[in-house]
Amino acid sequence: MRNKLLRNLTPLFGVFLFAVALWMLHYELKEYHYRDVLQHLKTLPSMCILLALLLTSLSYIVTTGYDFLALRYVNHPLGYGKIAIAGFIGYAFSNNIGFTMLAAIRYRLYSSWGLSPVDIIKTVAFCGLSFWLGIFTVGGVLFVIDPFEIPSGIRFHSVSLTYLGISFLVFIAGYLLFSALKKKPMKIFRWEFSIPSVKFSLSSVTIACLDVILNGSVLYVLLPSHETLSFPKILGIFVVAQSAGLVSHIPGGLGIFETIVIFFLSPFLPVSAILGSLLAFRGIYYLLPMCLAAAILGLHEFLQRKETFKLIARIFGQWVSEIVPTILCFATFVGGATLLFSGSVPAEKIRMLWVKDIIPLPIMEISHFFGSLAGMLLLILSWGLQRRLNAAYPLTTALLIAGIVFSLLKGFDYEEAIILAIMLGALLPSRRHFYRKTSLINEPFTSGWIAAIVFVMLCSVWVGFFTYKHIEYSNELWWHFSLAGDAPRSLRATVGVVVMVLCFAVFKLLRPAFIKPSIPPMADSGTIRSIVNSSKDTYANIALLGDKSFLFSEHRDAFIMYAINGRSWVAFRDPVGSENEMPELIWKFREMCDRHDGWTVFYEINRRNLHVYIDLGLTLLKLGEEARVSLPGFSLEGVVRKGLRYTRNRLEKEGCFF
Repeated sequence: MRNKLLRNLTPLFGVFLFAVALWMLHYELKEYHYRDVLQHLKTLPSMCILLALLLTSLSYIVTTGYDFLALRYVNHPLGYGKIAIAGFIGYAFSNNIGFTMLAAIRYRLYSSWGLSPVDIIKTVAFCGLSFWLGIFTVGGVLFVIDPFEIPSGIRFHSVSLTYLGISFLVFIAGYLLFSALKKKPMKIFRWEFSIPSVKFSLSSVTIACLDVILNGSVLYVLLPSHETLSFPKILGIFVVAQSAGLVSHIPGGLGIFETIVIFFLSPFLPVSAILGSLLAFRGIYYLLPMCLAAAILGLHEFLQRKETFKLIARIFGQWVSEIVPTILCFATFVGGATLLFSGSVPAEKIRMLWVKDIIPLPIMEISHFFGSLAGMLLLILSWGLQRRLNAAYPLTTALLIAGIVFSLLKGFDYEEAIILAIMLGALLPSRRHFYRKTSLINEPFTSGWIAAIVFVMLCSVWVGFFTYKHIEYSNELWWHFSLAGDAPRSLRATVGVVVMVLCFAVFKLLRPAFIKPSIPPMADSGTIRSIVNSSKDTYANIALLGDKSFLFSEHRDAFIMYAINGRSWVAFRDPVGSENEMPELIWKFREMCDRHDGWTVFYEINRRNLHVYIDLGLTLLKLGEEARVSLPGFSLEGVVRKGLRYTRNRLEKEGCFF
């Protein structure tokens, strides 16, 4: 219970930190207007943007070095082509979502390339350690050589940046010394980790330092120049902000990173200019690579269906199909957030003048309102895509199409329409990945997903308040309809979104309570025997022993037999019965285990349903072998069978029988 409570409170703590960051941003920006931020974005020099794009490309190329070294550390090297594609897609999405996405993508890709779960854990640990070594090295050198001034509001008299830098460098030196002296593997829980050699450690530190420097350089070239702000100082502030964002466990450090950078740079630069540069940094280093990765996956799904492009599709490999639903889920989430944010900011005045004689004002008002509602529905449906619901696919497709139409009708927002069109193009050829026939209302929402939706809502509401803070609130705003009525439109859309979320939450809360299953009564024995008799698998007869619990499919033509031992809910083999019911039944069993905070275990699965278990995020473990013996010609006699005779006799003495 304590562990479950901790897991649920962690996302809520992230929401709290995010709310605090928004409040601090609001305080820092109290003297600035939304137009000031947009003006800085529009006046960014083209050369700075091109240089930022080049540095971003180099940074993502460097990040593939983490995996390159890690795979050699576990003695399972792969071709650089596979590493480059997997590394780019993994880091493009993990930078926006968090470390969990990086670990999940690595597991799905590397397990299909022959790495064991333990090797994948070691790979992830090696990459994570390497990154922090780079943070400590770059931060240590900068804090010692050129420490920047800490604002008086957060000054700690007992600690200075110089001492912090020295401690970082001492840690790095100690780690390298440990690598040189420690020869035996180090055991952590059940796993043994061999200590990387000094050569490996130095290589990983070098790659990590390059990654941190290139990442910080992207922000540096986008910030306005100032005589007292040198590159080392900007990089040092970047290291502090990046570390705080990672420690907060908020996806992409959103809000935390921006707040710290603004806090340190506001004495030197206008806050509107800093925020404008940070928005450009988010777009170039975070969102653009993520959109490109989603487009690559959508292209792969399309090319797989073209005979002439089979060679190109083979480059991406069969593993891409396993991560497509997860990527589309996040892309849909971003599409929903885009529509929500668009509803909170004013439309371009010039474009409104273009379309005022073509599109009637009521159509504009309706499109703006329903565009925000479509954005919130996309946030909710992204959870359905992650759960592979077949109903989520057509609904998401329809909402993306509607979002494109609403974006154009509410003010000819073609940039937003293009983003949604790219996401739609990636989703359309991926219908086969969404196979579960169940209701979205019945799907359990995790605390992490609830927190993610709250993140977007809070940010959207904050953007609306910041944009229209100069407008005095009055009751007339609700009923004010005009071409220039951006604030009333935003206010109505915000209330509509909040009401929609509350209605959905009420529907979820009014669901029937879940009853813990038990061993079925005798009335079900006929159903069980009927399903067993129609099954081609001999292991199905074990269901007739009467010592197991059963989970039936909706049509009661398939079941999973399982037993509970401690927190382990162990299903014996694959579901028995209709093959069409198997994927949904497997998901149903996983959800039942999650509701009771149990560990999901499927023992001795068949290869035909392997993709479903991977979709659930389960880990594959090999236990023993399977042998097929020709019984007519088999005998325990002779020297060759001496070991088997001894084993049989010993087991029989212990009371075993066959």
